[in-house]
Amino acid sequence: MCANRTKQEDSKKPLPKTTYHHNSTAPGAESVLVFRPELRRMLGICDSTLYAWDAEGIIPASFSLGPERSDGLARRTAWLRSEIMEWVHEQATKGRERTGKSKPKASTSQDVHQPA
Repeated sequence: MCANRTKQEDSKKPLPKTTYHHNSTAPGAESVLVFRPELRRMLGICDSTLYAWDAEGIIPASFSLGPERSDGLARRTAWLRSEIMEWVHEQATKGRERTGKSKPKASTSQDVHQPA
């Protein structure tokens, strides 16, 4: 609230309409879809690596959302979160098999030490 306004003046102002910009995600979509910035953060890779992995089929296939732009490219590219998470789990399993490490044990009530 600005210093020269009262609470009453602020409460009379209409709320702004919700708009979604091209870089935002519609409510609920984030639970199903993964967009490029989040995928880069999830995998800890840069944009050029993500483009290469997508082109080479290393990661699950992306898909286009919306109509094509005048240059023939998609307006938005996304991945299905379920496919990405499955791929990550597969990579973890393969990595553990290569290094001879086993899957971490799930904790049980016997594993938890109670204070004496």
